[in-house]
Amino acid sequence: MAIWEGTYIDRPGQPGRIEAPIFDRLPVQVQRGSRTAGEALDASDPATDKQYRACYANMVRMVKKLYDSGIQIVAGTDESNGYALDRELEIYAEAGIPAPEVLRIATIEAAQVMHLDKDFGSVTPGKYADMILVNGDPTRQLSDIRHVDTVVKNGVVYKPAELYPAFGISPE
Repeated sequence: MAIWEGTYIDRPGQPGRIEAPIFDRLPVQVQRGSRTAGEALDASDPATDKQYRACYANMVRMVKKLYDSGIQIVAGTDESNGYALDRELEIYAEAGIPAPEVLRIATIEAAQVMHLDKDFGSVTPGKYADMILVNGDPTRQLSDIRHVDTVVKNGVVYKPAELYPAFGISPE
């Protein structure tokens, strides 16, 4: 959904919706790329713009309809940056899927689809403790997943705020 949002809704001269929440913290060259709306459809004609926005709104409604019908949704994106998954999950919540269910889709259900739920997907004794700790409550406000305080991967603890400068990203 995040890539479709960028294709149908992003416009040249404006930050892309994936990067918008962190746009001011990104390196200038990334900001420049975000403003080009490289994958966006040409919507210079107002009627075409309206039609593209309506098409995307239908896609969002379809996500909710699929969820309501019991169709399994697998969270993911073809976008190249990690912020795209955050946006993908936010779109599910905007579609009307409850935040706790969105988190379930992104964790244990993803592990089940990959047949890795024996080792991943939930905080359970005996499973790998790969996880993020966020400052906030994403079960109430899904966008809190963007406030990652700590990452635990393969038993190693990482602090994103300490790593961001190496990538040219300003800490919050």
